[in-house]
Amino acid sequence: MAGSLDWSGTTNNIENSCKSVNCDCTTVWEYYQQTAMTLLSNKKDNQTYHIEPGYEARARRIAAIYARIYLEMFPFTSNQSVTAATYSGRFYWMGLGAFASKTVAAVFDHIVSKTGSNADALIKSISSDHYNLDSFGVSGIHTFAKGNLWLYMDISVWHFVWAKSSEDFKICVNNRDTTTYKKVKSSLYNFPWSSCLTTINNLKATTEIHNAFENTLPTIEKIFAANALRQDKFSLAAKDLLYHLLQIANQEQINILQKIVWNDPIVRNGADVQRKAGIPKAELILSSEYNGTIKKIHAVRGNVYSYETEFGKKIKSLPESPISTPPSGTKVENQDSRMRWINLAAQKYHRLMLSDVGRPYLEKELRTIAGWNTSKWDDGLSRFDKLFIKIGKDSNDGKGG
Repeated sequence: MAGSLDWSGTTNNIENSCKSVNCDCTTVWEYYQQTAMTLLSNKKDNQTYHIEPGYEARARRIAAIYARIYLEMFPFTSNQSVTAATYSGRFYWMGLGAFASKTVAAVFDHIVSKTGSNADALIKSISSDHYNLDSFGVSGIHTFAKGNLWLYMDISVWHFVWAKSSEDFKICVNNRDTTTYKKVKSSLYNFPWSSCLTTINNLKATTEIHNAFENTLPTIEKIFAANALRQDKFSLAAKDLLYHLLQIANQEQINILQKIVWNDPIVRNGADVQRKAGIPKAELILSSEYNGTIKKIHAVRGNVYSYETEFGKKIKSLPESPISTPPSGTKVENQDSRMRWINLAAQKYHRLMLSDVGRPYLEKELRTIAGWNTSKWDDGLSRFDKLFIKIGKDSNDGKGG
């Protein structure tokens, strides 16, 4: 498999057959790690998969998986309809995570990302050498793709196992360790940028994972199960929901992304370029939309008119704007500075979720994003990627697309 994006699944290939297996903790983590890998891959034959190579398509698919976890759209329990009606929303961070991964997809869609290996030349022509060109371009784009992928490989599996059995999670939480995998280890280590696993402690449990799951989810689930009205569920569990979300935000930002994305000197310098150029615009839009433009202006025969966009119409009734922009002076590469913005974005998401107008809006947007679960590079997405980014030997950790 070396040098390709193919991997082999461990499955029973005898149709309509069953085999009893006694699962130890390592097997539990391996099984759901393979589930995460499969959802992000395209099946080639009975046991061979090809990782979705397109960065934008991959980010859209990750956003869809997060949205589906929030909406309880995975058949991890015997009565899925009852579980969805009772518990939808308990995995609170996943809603915000879906919007965040959608934002990553939008960045990959942006003109600077689309021009890929020509990004340096583009910035040079705009800036007349005002910026440090060595700090910007394709390598930073690959690093963002790495962070998006391995954050997903970490956080999705914790949720999968809890959704299947919280008791198994509690028993096995401290046994997750990719170095102990047996059946899926070679496939996992063939995934792009798998060398980062040592940097993120081989996906072992952290204080934040313990706080978000064993220490908080039982309380949220008890409140959700005891109340029929969704407004009551969210109002009564509000404090615990926000705590759960912020613990996972710390997990993803501090334990994963800071280590494998933001500590990269090229990304840090590139963030400085982005601030000075304003390209792409720094914002988190709590919507399935890539662009948060509310009004557009156009000229007809010398007259200037403005009109409301579809996005503007959609958010008109909300109690506040679903667009979060960083506070003045934010340096996203700096952990503390970035976390201040993320906390503000989380509070906005939380206020909208507690609103009987805001929550239906957010959940409708999440249902739209949930439909992106089969996004592919060949769908017409990332057309410019194919010309410029060249997802091949210079990306995906040397594994050709």
